[in-house]
Amino acid sequence: MPEIQAEAYFILGRNHHVRNEFQGALPFYVQACKLWPHFALAQFRLAQVLLNMLRRLLELLVQIFDELGLHIGTGGHERFTGSS
Repeated sequence: MPEIQAEAYFILGRNHHVRNEFQGALPFYVQACKLWPHFALAQFRLAQVLLNMLRRLLELLVQIFDELGLHIGTGGHERFTGSS
């Protein structure tokens, strides 16, 4: 039964998720969603993991830009300006 397998993968993903191990949780949530495409909670947790990974990536990008002396504008449109 794919639903039971999906729940098992979901639990494995959740074990990683609660420890903020987003990369570890990702494949388990993906597999749960593949096995049971209507498993809404697995879809929700997958979205949470992806958003957290994206947030961390954006934070890293901002840090890199700051270290390079580049700044993201806060006007209506985002722009990059160098400070040379």
